[in-house]
Amino acid sequence: MPDTWETANGLDPLDPSDAGSDADGDGATALEEYTAGTDPTDPASVPAAPAIAVQWNAPSERTDGTSLAMSEIDGYRIYWAESGQSLQAGARIDDAYQTEYVIEGLESGTTYRIAVTAIASDGGESDRSETVSVTP
Repeated sequence: MPDTWETANGLDPLDPSDAGSDADGDGATALEEYTAGTDPTDPASVPAAPAIAVQWNAPSERTDGTSLAMSEIDGYRIYWAESGQSLQAGARIDDAYQTEYVIEGLESGTTYRIAVTAIASDGGESDRSETVSVTP
């Protein structure tokens, strides 16, 4: 953190340990507040939790290779979990044309695995997409 920022926010530029302090008690350290551009003395000024934007293409064919019309897709299910854990259904999207979802409230520096399925109008669910790993 720049000395000028520390001084302006009541921190000691000569004390490296104050980077881990939380003067406003909002759960974010001074370093996290500096990085996020939030006020380390205002409890209402909190860094946003990391998020991941997931995007996919609507399927155009079934697993057997036959054509699949958009009218046959009811929506999607997004699965995610921390690396090393089993994927869990985390969100259902009830719009065949919505092919993006933002997973919020994640932990910075933690690797997450994500996969998507399509849900057919008859309630059937496709196989999961290829799983991708992302670290916010």
